[in-house]
Amino acid sequence: INPPSGCAFHPRCTYKGWVPEGRCSVERPELVAVPGTGRHLAACHLTPQTRQEIRVRTATGAAQ
Repeated sequence: INPPSGCAFHPRCTYKGWVPEGRCSVERPELVAVPGTGRHLAACHLTPQTRQEIRVRTATGAAQ
């Protein structure tokens, strides 16, 4: 296995363009508990709230 540098998901992540300075391709995000989900964990440079805001903005056609 040869994972990419930084976040292993950045090559196919829809949020990478929203993370400043290309952090996704160089820095691995910390694994943290997702609030309100019990034991679900996620690793992303963006908070769950920010990802939700992006989903809303892109669904309504608002630009980045």
